[in-house]
Amino acid sequence: MVTDKVSEIPFLFAHQTGLREVYTPELDFTQRQTVIQLKGVHKTPIEGLWHWFTNTSGLNIKEVIISGYETGLSSPNNPIHPWIWPKALQIQLDKFASYWNNHKIQTQRDKPNMSGPTPRHAFTAPDPAHYEKCYVEIDEMVIDVLRQQIPTSREDSMRFVDDMFSEFAEDAYEAVGRPDISDICRVWDIFGAMLVHIPAKLT
Repeated sequence: MVTDKVSEIPFLFAHQTGLREVYTPELDFTQRQTVIQLKGVHKTPIEGLWHWFTNTSGLNIKEVIISGYETGLSSPNNPIHPWIWPKALQIQLDKFASYWNNHKIQTQRDKPNMSGPTPRHAFTAPDPAHYEKCYVEIDEMVIDVLRQQIPTSREDSMRFVDDMFSEFAEDAYEAVGRPDISDICRVWDIFGAMLVHIPAKLT
């Protein structure tokens, strides 16, 4: 497992280590570490994808978000930010993931990793003559037990605003006609339109 150098992974570290010891005791820990922590800039595969995202979508998400600060529309403490932006960004990421998983990889005869098919095809229907099974099957019951050891539920960990504000935000979104947020360049305009429908004490 490769992660950033963050502090919120003690359960992941412990779970990965335990699963490794039980399900793959034959692996040499000195050759294949259970967990590797790197600075974000050193995780080259994921960092490199931002370049492809920008080229594919023609968007620089950072610039779009910063534009709200430059125009004075944004307020760092306004809870509409964590209500609307995660939704808008997830749409963009899902669209890119779909494109990336279905794009054809250039064929390279001497390449040890996959080339030729799409990533989706390679993972769902790998050619046994060219690919080696490297995944390890884990009992679902074991995963369920490990998940129960984490005190924060999945719902809470994925929550950006509390239930009360979420209701106000949903009402405001309904009041402005539930506009399409898949066009990320419109999100700040939608944000501004919603503001007038949110009680001032909440913003």
